[in-house]
Amino acid sequence: MNPHYFAYPAGSFLLHAGAYLVAWLFSPQPTLAEFRAHFWVAPQSLILVSRCVTLATALLAVWGCGRLAAEFARQVGARATRRPAAWIATAAVAASLLHVANSRWTTVDAPLVAAATLGMVLALRHRRRGGWGSAAGSALAIGIAASFKYYGALFASALALAVVLRACDERATSPRCARWRSSAARLAAAGLLTAATFLAAAPYTLLDFTTFQSDFATLRTHMEGGHFGHDPTRSGAAVYAAHLLSPQVGPWLLIAAALGGLLALRQRTGRAALAIVVVPALLHFALIAQFRAQPVDYLLALLPTLAAGAGVAAAGAAAWVALRTGRRTALVALLALATPLLAGATAAWQQGNALSRPDSRVVMRQWIEANLAPGTLIAADTWLDLPLTVECLEQMRAAKASGDAIPQRRARDEPLEALDAKLAAARGDAGRRAFDFAYLSPIEIGLRDELFALLGEHGGRWLVLDGSRANRAARSGPALAELTEWYRRHLDGPQVVLRIDAADGKSSGPPLALLDLTLPLAPATR
Repeated sequence: MNPHYFAYPAGSFLLHAGAYLVAWLFSPQPTLAEFRAHFWVAPQSLILVSRCVTLATALLAVWGCGRLAAEFARQVGARATRRPAAWIATAAVAASLLHVANSRWTTVDAPLVAAATLGMVLALRHRRRGGWGSAAGSALAIGIAASFKYYGALFASALALAVVLRACDERATSPRCARWRSSAARLAAAGLLTAATFLAAAPYTLLDFTTFQSDFATLRTHMEGGHFGHDPTRSGAAVYAAHLLSPQVGPWLLIAAALGGLLALRQRTGRAALAIVVVPALLHFALIAQFRAQPVDYLLALLPTLAAGAGVAAAGAAAWVALRTGRRTALVALLALATPLLAGATAAWQQGNALSRPDSRVVMRQWIEANLAPGTLIAADTWLDLPLTVECLEQMRAAKASGDAIPQRRARDEPLEALDAKLAAARGDAGRRAFDFAYLSPIEIGLRDELFALLGEHGGRWLVLDGSRANRAARSGPALAELTEWYRRHLDGPQVVLRIDAADGKSSGPPLALLDLTLPLAPATR
C-alpha cells in the first residue's frame, strides 16, 4: 500500500496491481514470488494487461461522456434530444485523436477521465432529483479520480455546485439562513466522503507525509521547469489553445460545445447544469495554463465537457429542424452536424497504422543482436532494451545496493528485486547473446566530442543517437543551439553505419543512428 513514490497518487498503482493479481491466477507460476520474478525478466505479458486496463477505462470514459451529454440535455430543457445528444457525444470522444492516442498505452489520464466523468454525471443527477445516493456516488467517483491524478480533485467543484444548488432549490421557501445551513452541512458531508475515498486509495499520502512532501515538491519543480524541448513558449494558455485548435481536438468540437453552452443559458435549470459541467473544465484549464510542462494529454480532462456541449448543440439543432421540416430532414441535419465531430478518427487511424509497425528501438536491438559480438559495449542517449551481460548486471546491482555514484546503466528507480531476478536469469542462461549497455545522461551528452574519447577509453566503439533529442534541442531555441548543431553533424556524419527512420514507412518511433567511433569524426563547423 505504500508506493514510496508520490509524483502520482497511488490509485492507479492499486488498479493495475489488482489486474496483475488476476493475471497471476491464470499464470503458470505457482507462487506470487515466482510470478514477480518472471515479470522483471519478461514484462511483456503484464504490460499488455496494463494496456488492457487503460483501454477498459477509456471505453468507460466514452460511455460516461454519452451519459453526461444525456443528463445535460435533460436539464437544458431538451429531454427529447437526450438520446441523440448521448450518441453524438459518445461518437465524438470515441473518434477523438487525443482520446484514442491516450488509450493505447499505460497512463493515468484515461482512468482519471473515466472517474471524473462519472462524478460529473452523478453530480448533475443530484442537482436534478436530489437524494444522497447520487451525491455519495459522485463523491466516490471524484475521490477515485483524485487518487489517479492530483488535479482530479478539481472535479469536486462540480459536486459542490450541485449540492449547493439542490439545497437552495429544496429550501426555496425557507429563510436564507436555513438554506445556507443546509448547503453547508451537505457540502461538508460530500467533501469528507471525497477526501475519505482519496485516502482509502492512497493512504500513505498522509502516513508517509514526509516522502509525499518531497515528491510533490519535485513534481512542482518539474511543472515549473518543463519538459526538455517540448515546451515552445512560456505561455501555457497559448500552447493549449493551439492544441485545442489542432487535430488533437479540433475547432468544430469547440464551436459545437460553445453552441451547446448558449442553448443551456436560455433557462435557469440549463444555466445551473452548465455551471456544473463547465466550472471544473475552466479550473482545470486555468491550472495547466500555469505549467511550464505542457504535454497535450493534460487536455484530456476537458473532453467530457466539450463532448457534452457538442452533443446538446447538434441534437438541439436537429430537433429545431424537425419541428419545421420533418424528421427526415432533421436526420440529415443531425448527420451533417455530427460528421465534422468525427474528423479526428482519420488522424487516429493513421497514427494507429504507424504504431503497428516495429518501433525503431526494437529494429535497432535486432540489428545489434544479429551483427555485433556478445559482450560489446553499446552507449546510447535513448533507452534500448538490450539483453545485458552478467558482469553489467552485477555492476548495476552493486551500485544500487551501495548507493555509490557510478553509472547505473538503467533507470535509477529499478528496484533490487528486479536486478536480482535479471541476474539470476542471466546466470542460468550463460549461452545467450548479451551486451554491455551505457545509458548516457544529458551531462554526458553535454561533453560533445569529448564523449567519444571517454567511450574509447572504456572500450566503447558503438554509439546510438536519437534524432528526436536533436529535434527537442532545436525547439529549445538559442540556449541549446550548440547541442543542436552537434546532433545534426553526427546524425548525418561519416561515422553513421546504420540509420533507422520512420519516414521510410517500415518502422515507427524516433529516428536512430548507429555510429562507429573508429571511423573519422565529422569536422566541426564554426
